[in-house]
Amino acid sequence: MRTAEILECSRRDHAEREAVVCGSTRLTYAQLGERVDRLTSALMSLGLSQGTRVAILAHNCHRYLEAYFAAAAAGTVLVPVNHRLASREVAEVLVDCEAAALLVDPSFLGICDSIRPELSGLKHVIVLTDQDPDHGLAYEGLLRQAPDSSRRVFRNGDELLYLYYTSGTTGLPKGVMLSEDSIQFMVDSYQEYVNFTASDRYLHVLGLGHRAGLGLLLAIVRAGGCAHLDDFNALRCLQSLQEEGISVAALVPTMINTVLNLPDAARFDLSALRLLIYGASPMPEALIRRVSEAFGVGLLQTYGMTELTTVSFLPSHAHALEGTEAKVRKLRSVGPPVRDIEVRLVDEFDRDVPRGEVGEVIVRGPCVMMGYWNQPEATAAALRGGWMHTGDMATMDEDGYLYLVDRKKDMIISGGENVYSTEVEAVLYQHPAVVEAAVIGVPDSIWGETVKALVVLKAGQITSAEALQRFCRERIAGYKVPRSVEFLESLPKTATGKISKKDLRAPYWAAQVEHGSLTHALFAANLPGGR
Repeated sequence: MRTAEILECSRRDHAEREAVVCGSTRLTYAQLGERVDRLTSALMSLGLSQGTRVAILAHNCHRYLEAYFAAAAAGTVLVPVNHRLASREVAEVLVDCEAAALLVDPSFLGICDSIRPELSGLKHVIVLTDQDPDHGLAYEGLLRQAPDSSRRVFRNGDELLYLYYTSGTTGLPKGVMLSEDSIQFMVDSYQEYVNFTASDRYLHVLGLGHRAGLGLLLAIVRAGGCAHLDDFNALRCLQSLQEEGISVAALVPTMINTVLNLPDAARFDLSALRLLIYGASPMPEALIRRVSEAFGVGLLQTYGMTELTTVSFLPSHAHALEGTEAKVRKLRSVGPPVRDIEVRLVDEFDRDVPRGEVGEVIVRGPCVMMGYWNQPEATAAALRGGWMHTGDMATMDEDGYLYLVDRKKDMIISGGENVYSTEVEAVLYQHPAVVEAAVIGVPDSIWGETVKALVVLKAGQITSAEALQRFCRERIAGYKVPRSVEFLESLPKTATGKISKKDLRAPYWAAQVEHGSLTHALFAANLPGGR
């Protein structure tokens, strides 16, 4: 089933069922389908030909979902732009993809005005409002004027459907090209593990400017259920779970942590919730246990990346908190690869490592991107030998379950010993006073790097660096224990809600870069020029 057909089927089978809730806006499948038809017709009437890039810069809203379906039906390529980017970064994305049209939330018009002179190829600005803007076209006015047409452009499975730009942690953002087939593989995979039905109500607070969560959103529409769209806010999240009878929700670990630490979180009735989905970054075992105790629902972990729509799932039955060590150990994994996906763990020369040893995760299968937009060299490097090289380091057990240990760039090499930051963080999260923790390598004249922990304490809690070091020393090898601990009010986050180790590392490695010493500093800090 093609992406454009997903909505058509639910519109036919579930016309009067609620499809989308967004603030005070509630749309049935019949209403959503009509709006998508009109937007599809409007895009075509503006002369946006097949393959033309249409960008969108907006908060999570029903119009964003309409754009996903209409772009697919019109034959254009949708380019979701992260609304947390600075104006310079937005300009780089729009220039790089040669966007011919931009759908933009009124709150971001200031950004558009500041970069408009650089966007010579941008022909149409469509403001997501029903009010006539000072410049550009009003979205609702455009829909009212467009005929309610069922015209569709047929797409081959290998055609470019969506173009997502990575966060640019290693330099300028790269446009990741995702085909119709890869998107459908993702939707099928999510539906297989989540098993959405028409009675489900799904809360989507993951940024629609990112690939993360798109498979869930398309899957709930395909099932004829209801999607609740909102930007993440911990209190609103709990209110929606209670008041709207949400049965499935997806959050990244930092969001879950924020929700759990709300002072009155326990007073909300979450009895309708049957499944909590998490991913985007590893979740410490201590946090998994807290989630299980607080929510008492099934958990599903997903593992993928922008370049790989879906790699593996860790289903609810593998989240065992009690039992044999082998059984409990599974909850520390990201699960086995999904069907039709091949995964290998390799060394620096792309040779397979023995089972149980650490290697880089490389992937082959229908989940893999087409490549990077206009970057053949970067594409060749990432897809060398026909395998996507993820940069994730992992082990695999005898049952084929993957255990992520670190990102290549996050691994700390101290005195010749490899220290995986996630292992140290998992221990820190077990401490009763710790609410968030990040472990990084900092330069050291003797050891090359030493382990540093940056910690946020729970409200009202007090502890010392020495106490945390003793706590770690009782649980992990001495060379893994943080040599220094710094307490912060909060940790910087990326747009997807992950802790930004790039920002945490940069101040410590800046002096090394300035003095031209330690080539590894460029790599460790992810600064331009690093490998």
